[in-house]
Amino acid sequence: MMVNISDRKMGADTGKCNEGFSGDICETDLKIIQNGSTNEVQSGENQDDIVMEEVKERPLIYNISENPPFYLTIMFAFQQALMSISASMSVSLTVAEVVCARDDAEIKSQLLSTAFMMSGISTMLMCTVGVRLPIFQGPSGAYVVPLLVLMAMKEWSCPAREELVALYSNSSINMTEVNGRLPVPKEFILGQIEKLQGSLMVAGAIHILIGLTGFVGVVARYVGPITIVPALLMIVLYVHKVIVNFAETFWGSALSTTACGLILALYLRGKMTPIPFWTRERGFHIFWYPLHQMFSSIINIIQH
Repeated sequence: MMVNISDRKMGADTGKCNEGFSGDICETDLKIIQNGSTNEVQSGENQDDIVMEEVKERPLIYNISENPPFYLTIMFAFQQALMSISASMSVSLTVAEVVCARDDAEIKSQLLSTAFMMSGISTMLMCTVGVRLPIFQGPSGAYVVPLLVLMAMKEWSCPAREELVALYSNSSINMTEVNGRLPVPKEFILGQIEKLQGSLMVAGAIHILIGLTGFVGVVARYVGPITIVPALLMIVLYVHKVIVNFAETFWGSALSTTACGLILALYLRGKMTPIPFWTRERGFHIFWYPLHQMFSSIINIIQH
């Protein structure tokens, strides 16, 4: 800020200055100069703050209020369907292990088809007459741990080989081994399924009562992160048996799938994939899009 001292009127109102300008600066002028310099510094700081402000990167490619293009929506839905199928299949095969139907393809197909049917009905009810959340209602992974506990109980143990040999030796049916094991009679498997269905009905009734009475809110006051995190850790450590059971068929495919998914979704996050594209306006050009991050699951399935 420039202050022209010679243009100022010197007189009695200044008090501290001489009547004729002698080159000295009075106290009033000093205050004006100091205030002006202070305002310049403050305005400079404000201007620097505006200039130095950095634009943060968007953590999401599409926000909640945004609608992806129609063709991308179809691909996203297909990818979500594949992930839902894998979750339903894993739970169904775990149930088949519990009811001793590991080598019975018919029972396993019935369990899987029942899971898909009930998932479709529950999802439709959720989106129409329920709370209308756009989510897939499939088999809950929370029931995997109780299923594993049942497998360890003596009452739910499968018949031993000696028992099966004695059973089939007294029968006129000639049974052959499947994968080095004798098949379990369907009567025994259906009995295990009936007991499992009854226990699930009781668990569902308890869930309904807890939701209707509002008991969840009372329990939530005493259940915090310190309680939930150790419980989840123990569940993961116990569920590793199911993961090993599916992965032991071919460890190479399981490890490569895991590594590929981690690399595409995490380590290449923020990177763009060059995609050749042609439009009438621009002709042939390269279109950059995070394809490997958005469709990492489909890429994993296709390559294996």
